[in-house]
Amino acid sequence: MTKLLTFSFTILFSVLFFQSCSDEDNKQDEFLKEYNLPKGVTKPTLGWQYENNVATNALIAGFLNDDMWFAAYNDRKEKIFEYTTSMIRGFNQKFYLEFGEVEERNIDNISLTNFIMKDDGIILLVNYGGPNEIISTLGGKEKRLYYNRYDNSVSNLKNWYGGYFITLGFKNHFLFDKNCDEINKIPLEYNFINNLIPIDDISGLGVSYPYVSLVNITNGVYIWNYRHKGYSEEFIIKDKSININDDTIDFIFDIVYKNGDKERESFKLNKLTGELINETNGIN
Repeated sequence: MTKLLTFSFTILFSVLFFQSCSDEDNKQDEFLKEYNLPKGVTKPTLGWQYENNVATNALIAGFLNDDMWFAAYNDRKEKIFEYTTSMIRGFNQKFYLEFGEVEERNIDNISLTNFIMKDDGIILLVNYGGPNEIISTLGGKEKRLYYNRYDNSVSNLKNWYGGYFITLGFKNHFLFDKNCDEINKIPLEYNFINNLIPIDDISGLGVSYPYVSLVNITNGVYIWNYRHKGYSEEFIIKDKSININDDTIDFIFDIVYKNGDKERESFKLNKLTGELINETNGIN
């Protein structure tokens, strides 16, 4: 009788186990089918790349033939890029916390936090559940920067002028050149840097209408500040256009006041000095 019960429980456990595995495989198959991932990709994770707080590109990471596999897909689920590389740090990594505390991290999954596409390659930000790594293929050569300390972890990437890019961290932010060499620490706040529009290697345009400013990101010094009019009524910006030329910057802002009135403000600033060159406006 005991043998019979044991045999019965064994069969029941096996059925439940394989049913569970089958359900998981089916879910994964649906996931793979939805994005047309290569056959053999395991443990895929899905993240998103955002633009103006709207999810645009799907970021997928997993394993393929014992390598790390990464890809991005647009909103039509068309592949933007695909890349595989070895996991040189292994599946057990150390993360160094404050006051000398060290945590062992068992890596069950990886995720692609963000990516930047340049003319000569891509830059990936990979997360290992604490530790993270930048993997660059710029110039056709792979270069990797590994971070496993709380005070130098990278939480995001920002595309910058030319071949430059910025690492945004929990504690520090840095400017890198196209060779992935660190150029300068950036003494500005995360959100401020993230909203800057690059003008050149070290200058970024900050726009929060009616205020416009140009700042040197390597030292945090403002090159110029401009305020376009004073407003006593509450308004929102429905649309804007910013065109950066060799010597000037053209702005167009579509404004809607609380009472429903609409106005378009169009003006041009000297790129070097921030001086107003001309302006036009109209109320609907």
